[in-house]
Amino acid sequence: MRAKLFTFGLKEDKGTPEYVCPSCNLIGLLFDPTENNYKAQDQLCRICGFRISEKHDDAGKNWNDAWTECGSEILFDKPYEERCEYYRKTFYSFYSRYFYVASDTEIENKEFDDKLFSQYGFLHKKDDTKKILVRCDDGNSWKFSYETNTIMYLDDFSKFFAVGEDHERFYLFAGDGLTHGDSSATGAYRGGFIGFVPDMFPLFYPLFYPDDRECILMDQDKKKYYFKIECSVV
Repeated sequence: MRAKLFTFGLKEDKGTPEYVCPSCNLIGLLFDPTENNYKAQDQLCRICGFRISEKHDDAGKNWNDAWTECGSEILFDKPYEERCEYYRKTFYSFYSRYFYVASDTEIENKEFDDKLFSQYGFLHKKDDTKKILVRCDDGNSWKFSYETNTIMYLDDFSKFFAVGEDHERFYLFAGDGLTHGDSSATGAYRGGFIGFVPDMFPLFYPLFYPDDRECILMDQDKKKYYFKIECSVV
């Protein structure tokens, strides 16, 4: 199941729209969209859901196409929970016009195109001089060949992870089964890559290679897992 999108603005249903939305061309805005202030630029159209601050090329046209594809339903006529779900559906349709977004089936089966990583700068790499080491405080341990942008499994289908590399910085993308309790890696990242994080991986963390520190994650049974990249050539 996909993670819920940030829903800022979807609860704010007071006020009567007075201005025409540049996407759907209907009166759905509370504030003049030509004004350069926070209220005007960060507002959502009450009709189609277009956010005025959206800066992608042809954003208005592409949002309208996505909204039409999703049935052209009036967003703020819906109860709040249905409103959030319809906005999510429209948003993913819109976003997929710019990026590769993993489908619900790909997310469920953990099968995806490498573009899911590479479009965000995480390139696919193999390196025989490195290993990915994982140990659990119950005594189990694992050793994986170093390969980025590839899902790797521990005990079961829920305990999976992947390593990403970006300009010699290393990241650990953690699956649902490894993001419980007080997973304590320094600086967890909670999102930012639509259709990737938090959809495929709820969180991602820095790995400290070539530093010897470990990234620590926790499962639902409060067992801790310690991850690090190790150079396998002396």
